Amino acid sequence: MMSVVFEKDGVFIQSQPQYSLQGGRIRIEETSQRGPLVVWLSADYEDEDDSIDPGYGDVVTVTGPPSSADWTMVTSMSFKKSDLGDTVSPGPLSNRKLVNDHNIVRFGFNNLKSVKRSSPTQGWASLTFTLRDGSSLPEFAFHNGGSREMMRGMAKYVSMKRSFQDRRLFNVAPHNREALSESFNELSLFDVDTSSNLVTRFFNDPVPATLASFSKVKDLVWGRGPTHRSPPQTGDPAFPLEPPPNPPDLKEFELVSRPDLDLGPDIDVVRGPTISLDRWMRYSNPATGLDRSRVLDSVFRGGLREDARNEGWKFLLGYIPWNVVGKEREEHVKQRQEFYYSMKLQWKSMTPEQEYRNQYIRERKSLIEKDVMRTDRTHSHYSGENSPNLATLHDVLMTYCMYDFDLGYVQGMSDLLSVILVVQREEVDTFWCFVGLMERIHRNFEIDQTGMRTQLDQLNLLINHIDPALYDYLERKESSNLFFCFRWLLILFKREFSFPDTMLLWEVLFTDLPCKNFHLLFSLAILLQEKDTMISKNYGFNEILKHINELSMRLDVESILVKAESLFLQLQQQSHNLPVVIKEILHFSLEDLDEPQSESDNPSSGNDDDDDVVNALVGGAASLGLDEHTL
Repeated sequence: MMSVVFEKDGVFIQSQPQYSLQGGRIRIEETSQRGPLVVWLSADYEDEDDSIDPGYGDVVTVTGPPSSADWTMVTSMSFKKSDLGDTVSPGPLSNRKLVNDHNIVRFGFNNLKSVKRSSPTQGWASLTFTLRDGSSLPEFAFHNGGSREMMRGMAKYVSMKRSFQDRRLFNVAPHNREALSESFNELSLFDVDTSSNLVTRFFNDPVPATLASFSKVKDLVWGRGPTHRSPPQTGDPAFPLEPPPNPPDLKEFELVSRPDLDLGPDIDVVRGPTISLDRWMRYSNPATGLDRSRVLDSVFRGGLREDARNEGWKFLLGYIPWNVVGKEREEHVKQRQEFYYSMKLQWKSMTPEQEYRNQYIRERKSLIEKDVMRTDRTHSHYSGENSPNLATLHDVLMTYCMYDFDLGYVQGMSDLLSVILVVQREEVDTFWCFVGLMERIHRNFEIDQTGMRTQLDQLNLLINHIDPALYDYLERKESSNLFFCFRWLLILFKREFSFPDTMLLWEVLFTDLPCKNFHLLFSLAILLQEKDTMISKNYGFNEILKHINELSMRLDVESILVKAESLFLQLQQQSHNLPVVIKEILHFSLEDLDEPQSESDNPSSGNDDDDDVVNALVGGAASLGLDEHTL
């Protein structure tokens, strides 16, 4: 069985410089026998003429006019002389086969070592694939765009890590599904052995897999989940009976290719007092509204007191504009109310017959009803069988589906809305604050998960440059994919902290100070705090996953905020020594770059391929987003 999951025409190859370009189309195929393949077909090739036996080797290519330099690669370890060639490398004869006279290039993902995307200097971008034996295939030029979409399609099957020497080169590695499956089995997350299904669900749809299944790790800590666990076997590195006698020397993990970055000692950071409602009102001018810069600085420094939170979040989340006062504010709120109830009426007024014929509403309503009934039921605001606040959660989420048809409802949104409703109390206020929050993190819930992948990639890069020893340890333990951080980023640490601590953390993040990616530094601060424990106890993949999940409700938000801000200030002092990718993540100025931006790298130039901003490639620990500055 074979299915095409991506296809793009207008892709040209050139096997030798003296030969003309040969046009065709490239695609990604899923096959039942050989796994995913990259296939290029010449313009005059017809699918029905494909007589390749699936049993022949991992790679079959034939390109270009007759030449002694032409070759046919048939496995990851062997070459075959072209019919008109002169030399041949050793290899199994049974795997050699010539294919359709220069019409097709085909190779398996398991044979791919790296891919390089070249700048669109001639109006188009190109991809160059290097195989595991070191040989490179002809350059594939995407004259009609689509190189980034091609790489995004490949990211479903492999992870890609940016090279430190060449920022346009990405090293390829398979997703470690076996390690994940083993980890879920060992943690006894399931009544029956379904961990392989969970791994598949994680890569295909990580949101529900993370929220539903990974959360059971926390249940083990508090005695609410399965308690049986197979006893560790002597010598099993995944479950050591005791810490290793000689903890590894961190220096042995440092990569010489990484630039030296000495952050120096921690910078003293002092958190400020919380803002009371009285103090909040003193920031307001009857004519001009709130002093936005003073408010944001004070909120970042100390957060809001409970009496100021209801009012403050309306501004922090964009429900009420900063400069709107008096009757203008009243009119604004009135308009928002009318808009909300008009959207709510759209789904409330549906008859059962209409709902039956509206798959969009029917599916989302069913999912929302299930999620609402299990959202924060132990919290006093949602306890009881007939809590009116559960009905409010349901109505706000259904109305949001009317507000944002493209996104609708995705699991995890009820977690976020739950906190906002506790703060705002009123349905309309809660809805518009939720809209403001979703404007900020909308891409966390998009179906292609590029928003989440980008954040994991960026966090991976921060770890790599700020603490190479930790990064290399995670690499050695097959944990650099940072899957254990997925839930943190998806719902903004909501399940890691109590409601009051979550509210404090969120309002700090709402200020976008000192940078919009401060939540990544907050994540890094947690990992640095747990680094010694993980390394000294030689935690493997399983233990790291379990340990990070067991941190839930055990973290001190204030101390982590202090560490995260200290990291930012240290990096700011060293900004002249930071790679461009780190400056981009932390929104440092790029004016001191040695290399000027080329015309081909300008976002306003190029074809549709370069206008399509790709924010991330992979589900594992991979590259920073592929924008015009980095590809």
